Amino acid sequence: MSMIRPTPLWRSVAFTLAFYVYTTIACFALGLVLLTTRRATMQVATWWVLGAHWLERKLLRLNFRVVGTPLLQGTAIYAFKHESSFETLKLWQLLPDPAIVYKAELARVPIFGGFLTKLGMIPVVRGAGAKALMPMIDAGRRVIAEGRPIAIFPQGTRVPVGERRPYKQGVGRLYEQLQVPVVPVALNSGYFWPKSGRKHGGTVTFDFLEPIPPGLPVEEMMRLLETRLEAACDLLDAEARNQRA
Repeated sequence: MSMIRPTPLWRSVAFTLAFYVYTTIACFALGLVLLTTRRATMQVATWWVLGAHWLERKLLRLNFRVVGTPLLQGTAIYAFKHESSFETLKLWQLLPDPAIVYKAELARVPIFGGFLTKLGMIPVVRGAGAKALMPMIDAGRRVIAEGRPIAIFPQGTRVPVGERRPYKQGVGRLYEQLQVPVVPVALNSGYFWPKSGRKHGGTVTFDFLEPIPPGLPVEEMMRLLETRLEAACDLLDAEARNQRA
C-alpha cells in the first residue's frame, strides 16, 4: 500500500537543502575519479544514489517498494513511466549497472556530462527526428553486447499525474533493432515528489509488468506498452489518491 504521509514544510525544505549540498560534494568526488577507472566512477555514483536515498528516508520519510515480475535474466529494455525526479535516482538501485537513455544536452554539463559518458549511458538528441536515433541504436547494441539492461523513459519527459503524453519512437526503434524484451515499469512517484512544491513521505511503488517479448511488429509493441503502462499507473495513482483522501 502506497501510504502518503503529510510532510511538514521544514522537512521538505531541509531535504532540498541537504540534497543539493550533498550532490555538490558528490560532484567534487566525481571530478576526482573521472580520470581513473569506470569502476571507481561507478562506486562514487552508487555512493551518491544510496546517500540520497538515506536523506529521503530520514528527512522526508520517503521510501519505495518493488512489486511485479522479477528482473529478467539477461538483457532487456526497461521502459519506466516518468512522473518525477525520484525514479531517476532509483534506476541504479532497481537495475544492475543500467545504461540510461538521456538527453544529449546533459553531456555538456561539467563533471556530470563526463560521468554519463564514463558510465556508458545512451545519449539521444530530442526533436532531431530519425537521424538522432542511429547513434542511440548503435550505443544500444554496444550495451546489449556488454550484457547490461537499458532504462528509458518512453515519453521522453516527466509527465504530471493524470496527464497523457505521446510515446516517442525511440523505444520502438530500440526494440526493433536490438531484438530484446521490453519490460514496462509503472510507478506513482508523482504523488510523493511533484515537479514543484512540497514533497511527501510514504512509499512509492514500482510495478514491473509482464515483459513484452521480442519479435512483435513495432506498432503492436508500442500499443501494448502504452496500454499496459497507463492502466497500471492509473491503478497506482488511484491507490495513492485514496490514501491521501
